[in-house]
Amino acid sequence: MGESVPFDRAVEYYDRTRALPGKAHRQVIDVVATELAGRGRVVEIGVGTGRIGLDLVRAGVPLVGLDLSHPMLRRLVENAGDVVLPVVRGDATSLPFPDGVAGAAVASHVFHLVPEYPVALAELARVVRPGGPVLVSRGSPPRPLGDLVAVAWDVIGGQQLPGAATIEEVDAAASDLGLPMRELEPVVARGRRRPKDVIGMAERRQWGWSWELTDEQVAAMVDAMTREAVARWGSVDELVDDEQVVDWHVYDVPS
Repeated sequence: MGESVPFDRAVEYYDRTRALPGKAHRQVIDVVATELAGRGRVVEIGVGTGRIGLDLVRAGVPLVGLDLSHPMLRRLVENAGDVVLPVVRGDATSLPFPDGVAGAAVASHVFHLVPEYPVALAELARVVRPGGPVLVSRGSPPRPLGDLVAVAWDVIGGQQLPGAATIEEVDAAASDLGLPMRELEPVVARGRRRPKDVIGMAERRQWGWSWELTDEQVAAMVDAMTREAVARWGSVDELVDDEQVVDWHVYDVPS
């Protein structure tokens, strides 16, 4: 299997392109912070620029973050202001923490970038004390505009994600580890975007899976996405109601 994908190249646009609408973001923080309350130290893998982690700290969660990317961690420090969020550079498949050091763990939009995601999940279960939860949000494209990503994949020969394509794959890995699963209350993020915003992300190679594509592949994706958008909405400039469900699966480490 391949190596985990560092997001060095995404640092300049990550916060802008991955941010949830303000109301939905606050709801996500509330749901996660409530689950983590009273757990003690929490480890977040793939902490990135602190998109989730900094607001969890502001909500009272004592967090330590880990990421594979130096540039993302430097941006986190810039974003932090007076918020104290200790960070360490490392790979999710080999965590530099002793057994049972944390009361809980968080992985938000990470496992699709980790080919050996079952190993990463096992590592999180190792560092969390018995009885503690591992919270995972796989992440998924908004709909209906996320359908344009599927169109792009069809053009280049299928799905390009190096790790878990669905949360159900992570559930299966958890089951293999003997970790029972439960779900937190999902948050629905609604907004309006134009198809050209999604097409522009493809054209600018703003998804990790697209970084190694050829210019010809990118051009073919953009052409197919544009034709699909015009067929469905009449124009790439049409404002479209878009919806994304942010759900969290919790895997409890047996006592």
